[in-house]
Amino acid sequence: MTEYDVACSSDSRDILTARIDGGTVELLAERGGLHKMEVYAQPDAARTFARGILALADEIDGGEAPELKPCAAPKIGDRVRIMRNSPSDGGDNVGTVGILAAIDSADTVLPYRVALPGSSYDWWCAEVELVDEPEPDTRPKVGDQLRVTEDNPRYCPVVKNDVITVTATDYDHVGADGVRFQHGDDTYQWFVPLTAVEGPLTDWEVDLLTSGKPAPTTVPRVPTVSMRGDLVTQAKELLAGTEHTAADIVRLAEFLDGGE
Repeated sequence: MTEYDVACSSDSRDILTARIDGGTVELLAERGGLHKMEVYAQPDAARTFARGILALADEIDGGEAPELKPCAAPKIGDRVRIMRNSPSDGGDNVGTVGILAAIDSADTVLPYRVALPGSSYDWWCAEVELVDEPEPDTRPKVGDQLRVTEDNPRYCPVVKNDVITVTATDYDHVGADGVRFQHGDDTYQWFVPLTAVEGPLTDWEVDLLTSGKPAPTTVPRVPTVSMRGDLVTQAKELLAGTEHTAADIVRLAEFLDGGE
């Protein structure tokens, strides 16, 4: 559906929208993002009204109006912003950005169904607008502090509720996106998948999680059975898909078991 919008110069949430409705031109008025009223004008009356608006604008600056481009019609799968609900829903979720999940062209009241972020249910609304800007990247970045949500993810020397500081991001990792961190005095960059952390944390959250915990100074052993066979199994999992040989795995197992 082709639409033309104009926003109030003092409050961008107050909007007039012009669009076709059957054989008439619908003029829709919103205030503060809420539907207020609509007027249905016959084509001749709409033209006269439009000429009057142009005449008033010319009296102000005498300039030529730039070409007004129609608003792009959103389609299923687009990121959209909820602009208007039914009168009974008021301002609930107005301004929220989500994914357009369905369009019911037969419904003249609430034709758009929007999947809301972080919610298990969708929202039916009267009007949406296409969101052109790219979706913000909310993944952790270097310097963020994260809470570990499980014990020893990918054999890392951390347990649930430990706090790590991101030293590098690894979003091209085969199998799972993740971040890297250093533990204690160890300079090794441990990899942990995003599914095993949450955050970023605020300063008070970090203080709450770390209060009473001594800072690690050495790399503790992963709490597994310290047996050669178990270490070899872990080494095989860690080196799967690499060019390392069985001898390399044995040497790694000896090193993990305290050997030189």
